[in-house]
Amino acid sequence: MRELFLLDPEIVYLNHGSFGACPRPVFEDYQRWQRELERQPVEFLGRERRLPELLEPARLRLAAYVGSPPGDLAFATNASSALNTAIRCLELHRGDEVLLGDAEYGGLEILWQWIAARTGATLRRVPFAELEPGPKTRVVFCSHIEWTTGQINDVATVCAAARAAGALSVKVLRATTSGSEPGVIRALDLKGLSVSGGSACQSGASEPSHVLTAMGLTPTRARATLRFSLSKITTEAEIDEVLKIIPAAVAHLRELSPTYKKTAPVTA
Repeated sequence: MRELFLLDPEIVYLNHGSFGACPRPVFEDYQRWQRELERQPVEFLGRERRLPELLEPARLRLAAYVGSPPGDLAFATNASSALNTAIRCLELHRGDEVLLGDAEYGGLEILWQWIAARTGATLRRVPFAELEPGPKTRVVFCSHIEWTTGQINDVATVCAAARAAGALSVKVLRATTSGSEPGVIRALDLKGLSVSGGSACQSGASEPSHVLTAMGLTPTRARATLRFSLSKITTEAEIDEVLKIIPAAVAHLRELSPTYKKTAPVTA
């Protein structure tokens, strides 16, 4: 399967959760549409011109693929934008409860705080395993794949419980993690290993992950985490190579550090 991608064969790419590479057929079709756009951008992008007639067949085919009525499916810029649109349309009142998982994406937690302040609704954050809607629950908001730890949650059970309680369930698909030590990332990059310290959305963030600190990690250790995101094209041989590269790279950085307290050798 790897030959379907344009990835540098000299690089072990374990950063699919931030910037996933496109298969060649997808990339080639994307380029075809890009060239069509460049021929006449205004004509292509104008909502009163070609854009609607170009998007509609794609929307119908996607609806058939995912098993959705066409009228229930719309395109959005990204998941956060789509959720903002949907959540802002909800009719909530004072005393209504919104039940959130405790590892939701920070930008959407801010949105829910704004919604609560505007409507008088109450937010309740609990671990996924404790998401049990009560009589006042109007919305259950949770992630299928938690963006901080990669934990896969049983959202089907939660959605069924929400329906039984008369609440709306909103599930989010994400798979990213927390921030890390930039020096390690650069060192691994020089060794031909592409990893990251978090999602593309958190690029430049200085605060450690609140989920990792809640799990008991100190801020220093939370900032020192690395995120490895695998895909279907990741091989066992690549994982084995990573396990060889990381200890050597970390040991080298520690040798260079004037402040690191020398301890036992790094092992993986």
